[in-house]
Amino acid sequence: MARHDEVLIALRQIIRATDLYSRKLSKVAGLTAPQLLILQAIASQGEMTMGDIATEVSVSQATVTTILDRLEKRGLIERKRGERDKRRVYAYLTDAGRDIMERAPTPLQDEFMSRFSRLEDWEQSLILSSLQRVAAMMNAGTSTPRRCWILAPLTASSPPRAAGAPTLPSKPTRSDIMLADDKKADSSSADDKDDIILRKPESQDGARVHKLIAECKPLDENSVYCNLLQCTHFADTSVAAEMDGDLVGFISGYIPPKQQNTLFVWQVAVHEKARGKGLAKRMLDNLIHRDETDNVQFIETTITPDNEASWGMFRSFAYERRMPTEEFILFDSRIHFAGEHNDEHLLRIGPFNRDDA
Repeated sequence: MARHDEVLIALRQIIRATDLYSRKLSKVAGLTAPQLLILQAIASQGEMTMGDIATEVSVSQATVTTILDRLEKRGLIERKRGERDKRRVYAYLTDAGRDIMERAPTPLQDEFMSRFSRLEDWEQSLILSSLQRVAAMMNAGTSTPRRCWILAPLTASSPPRAAGAPTLPSKPTRSDIMLADDKKADSSSADDKDDIILRKPESQDGARVHKLIAECKPLDENSVYCNLLQCTHFADTSVAAEMDGDLVGFISGYIPPKQQNTLFVWQVAVHEKARGKGLAKRMLDNLIHRDETDNVQFIETTITPDNEASWGMFRSFAYERRMPTEEFILFDSRIHFAGEHNDEHLLRIGPFNRDDA
C-alpha cells in the first residue's frame, strides 16, 4: 500500500471517530459538536460576546450567530446587552442550558486531550506539526496558515520555511548560534595547524565567556554568573577553544536529566578572528568523544528558521558523519514567545555510534 493511501486511511478514521461522536451527542443531548463547544465556552466564562466566542472556538462570527439563534430558540442561552456598554451583546447560559450540559457525553476532545497530555513534549510537537502540515496541504481554512511545520530528514539545502509563512523581523535569537565560519571550512582542520587548543572550561573562564559572547552578535547574553555555572557545573559537556592565549570559541551544552543519551547544545560562539577554520564543528566533535559523553547517541539544539549559518553547520556536521537528522517545532512563536520571537525548531541528530563519528 502506498504511503499516501495509509495517510488518507488514517484521516478517514479520524473523521469517522468524529462522526460517531457527533451522532452520540445528538442522540443523548440533541446537540451538535459546535453547539456543545459554544455552550462550554460560555459556561467557562459566565458571559461572552459573539467575537469572544468566535475566537475561543475558532469559527466565524456569522457561524456563531447562527448557532446562538438555534440555542436561544431552544431556551439554552439568552442574550443581553451590556450594562456599561449597550453596544455589546453577551450570551449567557440558562438553567436549561446548564442542565443539558450535565447530561451531555464527555466531549471527544476531552478524552483526546487527556491522552495527549500524557505524551512527551517532543511527541506533542510532532503530532501538532504533522497535522498542521496536512491541513495546509489540504488547503484547510480560509487564510494562509500562520506556520507550516515540516517533519522530514533535513538535506543540505536551505533551512525549513513554509511557503508564504510569515517571519518576524530579525532579532537576537535564543538559538544562541553564530557559525558563519563553518560555511567556509571543513572540520578536518588539525589543531596543530592553527594553534587552537580545545579543553574543558574552568571557573576562571566565566568572565571570558561572557566577553566572547558579547562580541559574537547576535547571541543572547546571559549573566556572568550563568556563564560561571556553564564553566563549572556543565564543564564536562562544554568546550573552550584558545588561540594565542585568547578565548576564541565556546560551546555550552548539557545532558537533560530525562535524556541521558542526548547532548543538548545551548550556545555556540566563535570569535571573528577564529572563523574560517571549522572551529564550531571541531568543538562539537570534541564534545561527543569525551568519556563523559560515552552514552550519548543524539545531539539536539534549537534553531530559528532564518538562522542559515546554524542550519548549515549542524547539517554539515551530520552529513559528514552520515548521521540521520529530524526536525520539528519545540517552542512556538505565539505560545511561548508571545509573538516576540521566531519559532524555535528542534534539530535532532542521531542516533549515532560515536566510534564511527
